[in-house]
Amino acid sequence: MRFGDIVKYRVEEYVYLVQTDEIIYLAKIPNVALSEQLTSLRKKVYTLGSKEMVPVQEHRSWCFVVLSTEKFKNRIAHYGQPGIDYDPEDFMDKIGVLDFEDQKKIKGEIEIDTAMSEELRRLVKDITIEEA
Repeated sequence: MRFGDIVKYRVEEYVYLVQTDEIIYLAKIPNVALSEQLTSLRKKVYTLGSKEMVPVQEHRSWCFVVLSTEKFKNRIAHYGQPGIDYDPEDFMDKIGVLDFEDQKKIKGEIEIDTAMSEELRRLVKDITIEEA
């Protein structure tokens, strides 16, 4: 598996990010309706400029990017979940790959997102993305 590969786990679609010996980091790709709902809610939260909104803005709920890869257009890749102890054998169903722009976008967001674990940010920072 490589950063940006799209895998299917049970009935859900995910972007493979990185893994350690114990943890696999994935970004969930919800359906279009949920993606649009979360994007709209995040826009409202980030539009409100009061100091009280800062903790809300830094919540993991908003840790996502809107995808432009043709097959996943208008859906999000939500990377705000903690790494999970998945069995790598469960991810043999690679169903696609994010385009170069989406890979750059999600990598860049994770690197600067302080809501994410230091480990994930460090692991992602070391990844080199090459245009196909």
